[in-house]
Amino acid sequence: MNKMSQQFKALSDLSRLRIIAALCTYDELCACHLSELLGFANATITRHMALLIAADWVRRNKQGRWVYYRLNTDNPLVQALQPTLIQTFQSDATCQADTTRLAAIIVASAADQKLCKLSTH
Repeated sequence: MNKMSQQFKALSDLSRLRIIAALCTYDELCACHLSELLGFANATITRHMALLIAADWVRRNKQGRWVYYRLNTDNPLVQALQPTLIQTFQSDATCQADTTRLAAIIVASAADQKLCKLSTH
């Protein structure tokens, strides 16, 4: 029960819920995209992601200086809740705005190449 409690506690923060919503929409996101989306410093994103990783919601993939995150679909809780989360996120105004903003961020980073290299994958 302790692990399950930790997993749900990780979702008790609005910023982390927004991150999970973004990862439900995009298979993989760079830390810099999440930082830009939420308007947080990289250190703050790193702290939130560390909690989500510890709770087994997210996996991290480091490629050079870039850090990419994706939902941990090997986690049975993620597998069970992902369809419900996606449906809930799709009807939420904040998540809808985040999806639109994130799409613009990804397009801008593809043109600029200063944000990260995600859009070249």
